[in-house]
Amino acid sequence: MEKNISSILLTGIPGVGKTTIIVKKLIKIFNEKHIKCIGFFTEEMRSENGIRIGFDVVDVNGKRGVLAREHPTDNIRRPHVGKYSVYTKDFEDIALPMLKIEAKTILIVDEIGKMELLSKKFKQRIEEVFGKTLILATIPNRQTIDIVEKIRSDHSSLVLEITKKNRNEIVDEIFQKINQMLTI
Repeated sequence: MEKNISSILLTGIPGVGKTTIIVKKLIKIFNEKHIKCIGFFTEEMRSENGIRIGFDVVDVNGKRGVLAREHPTDNIRRPHVGKYSVYTKDFEDIALPMLKIEAKTILIVDEIGKMELLSKKFKQRIEEVFGKTLILATIPNRQTIDIVEKIRSDHSSLVLEITKKNRNEIVDEIFQKINQMLTI
């Protein structure tokens, strides 16, 4: 007997394709199939010579904000994760309006990680919606973060390890599971 799944959590090493190959592709499929999705994803930002300089947060409608930058051009003090200054308010302005519970809607959360969790409002909202709506989220695989471990070990979570070997084939499997979740 299969457990009652309400969230699919994607994990894997950084750069394996969780966002680019899986999440963005699934958003496109949902739109083509007229399946409503809300939420956000993160995108690497690179300089003209291809060096990563930070990350943006983008909602499923294309609205964009800064999540983190390596060398901010302003002098505002911000929290840091590694070499990146995290733009908590910009992140909240894009992400928080997307974190809501709607029937027959997939909530996309890419990702529940250290940068995003610097926002106490984001953490609180994740705790409020988790288990109450259908969620497709990405989580870090190397970091131990309390809320991530709680979500990962929840009985309603299906955790899928994304690898270079399975990343192209797994999109269809995830779509089928989500389609089943929507019909329950």
